[in-house]
Formats: sequence, structure tokens, C-alpha cells
Amino acid sequence: MSHEGTTIYIFGTVALLPQGMDWQTPLVSEAFRKADELVLELRTPSPVEAALAAQEHTELASGQTLTAILPEDVRSDFEMWVRERSYVLSDFEQFQPWFASLLVSGLSSQDSELRFENQPDAVFTELAEERELPITSLETIGEQYAVFSGLSMEEQVAELRTALALRDDTAELTFAMVEAWSVGDMDRLDAIMRSRPYSPVLWDRLMTSRSARWGEWVLSRLDSPGTVFMVVTAGHLAGTDSLVSSLETADAPISQIQ
Repeated sequence: MSHEGTTIYIFGTVALLPQGMDWQTPLVSEAFRKADELVLELRTPSPVEAALAAQEHTELASGQTLTAILPEDVRSDFEMWVRERSYVLSDFEQFQPWFASLLVSGLSSQDSELRFENQPDAVFTELAEERELPITSLETIGEQYAVFSGLSMEEQVAELRTALALRDDTAELTFAMVEAWSVGDMDRLDAIMRSRPYSPVLWDRLMTSRSARWGEWVLSRLDSPGTVFMVVTAGHLAGTDSLVSSLETADAPISQIQ
């Protein structure tokens, strides 16, 4: 999107990619080459910042354990998952249910050929640092964690129940998302994302509200000259409550180029 001396390229990314996937097309490389600023959802925090955020948002209160607060059906299923993967149950006991649900989903995805390696965020960060470009972070690690830790305990447990129920399908769904992302099929990507039973509260906190905030940031940034390369999760570019939708509602001059 361009407006009176300002151009903002918005690149949608995914967290896990097949090994060896070449996603840096000539069009993407050229757009980044023109940029004089990189914008990320989250720039990698310092170890201290990450540790403090984890302590505040991922851990249960002193004296509590994960399995002790879970309903019997969820506890039994979680303990089975731990045994299946030869993990140690005590390694998970300090975590809030929402964080346990992310671990279940993330570790289940890595059973496949999907990896965090060659992640666009990390690649663009390295390239920006080489060029000494300013790097802007839309959120802090604490703010991202708070999206989940701000859920009620009942909602967190429901997310863990869902993650456990879908653990055998997680890799397949992620592959389908990567395939849709790789060809720029936003409608297909949106359909895949919505096939997972997110609660209305979590969907609003995770997708709708954040997309709206980022849309306000983009509109404000259009008032300052320059070329921005912005990297956000691809899901925020798809659907009726996405970043793209919020910009279109504001009559921003946005178009898809790949």
C-alpha cells in the first residue's frame, strides 16, 4: 500500500515451514530491498525480558500444579500425551493450561517435517541488522502472552482440551496452512484457521482485536514518509476481521501483489 511518499509492504508469515522451503521470491526480495524500516509482531526479546514474561504469564501460582487443577478427562488425556512422547510429567506441572496447550500443538506439529528453521521473521531480522535498518516491534512478549493468560481458567482448560483432541491432526492442518500461504490463497487459509474450534473470546483476543490495533498503527504510519516492510502472521491477512479487512474498511489504498 502506498500513500503520499509512504509505501508499506505487509508480508504474511507462518511459524513452521517444511525443511528447505524457498519462500524468498524475487518479488519479496525486491520489496525488502526497498525498505528502510522493518516491522515485526515481536522482535526476539532479551533473555531477561523473556524470563520475566514467562514467570508472570505462563506459570501457575505457588502451590498449584497443572494436573491438580485439570478436570479428570483433560488430566487423563494430558498424562497419556506425556507418556506417548516419553516426556516427564513434572516438567509441565508449573505451567498454566494455555501454555500447556501451545506446547501440545507445537510439539505435535514438529512430529512432521515442519520446523521453526528458516522462519521469515528471523531471516528478515538478520538481513535488517546487516543493513542497520531500524526494527519496530508491534508488541512485547508480555503482551503476546497476556492474550492467553488473560483468559479465564475455564477457557484455558478448554483450549488444552481442544489441543489434545486435535494433536494427531495438527501437522496435517499446519501443512494445509503452509500450502495455502505459499500460493497466496487467503480464502483457503482463513477457512483452515476457522476449522479449529477457537472460543469466541480467544478469537477476538488473538485475531480480531490485534488486527484492529495493527490497522490503526499502519494508518498512522502512512503519515510518515518512507518504505516499511511489515511481517505479521498470515492469518491476520485473511478473513472479514483481519488486518486487511480493517484497512479496507478505512478505505486505505491496499492491494495484494503476491
